[in-house]
Amino acid sequence: MKLSEVVVETFLPAYKFRQFFDHQLRWARSVRDARRWGYLGVILTFGVPWALLVLASIRGTYWAWGLAISAVIMRMVVAFVVGRLVLKDRFVLPWLALVPVRDLVAVAVWIASFAGHTVEWRGTSFTLKDGKLAKVAAD
Repeated sequence: MKLSEVVVETFLPAYKFRQFFDHQLRWARSVRDARRWGYLGVILTFGVPWALLVLASIRGTYWAWGLAISAVIMRMVVAFVVGRLVLKDRFVLPWLALVPVRDLVAVAVWIASFAGHTVEWRGTSFTLKDGKLAKVAAD
């Protein structure tokens, strides 16, 4: 059963890293504020960072290397299948090597999302409270 014959395309502007991080942080804080307990559980979904943490803590064991390599390969396979085969994105393959880096950035965003309740959107600061945005009064 298909939901739709149409794939919605999105356009992402050419971000600098700081703009990208702020954008991800805005989304993360919004989700965290709207679904606090579910958002806490997101930490369990970071397969590549967890595998790399195991590798770093248990140096030299074959199974830790196997776990880390398997996690990276599986993550890249999922990215390829969803990006290229499902969404028909022509640019997945050239950027595939950055998927593990993106996963590490996702952990940094997740951690940073707990360090505040304000977000900036289109030059305006907002405070998040109970899943709603409130404009921050200018000083």
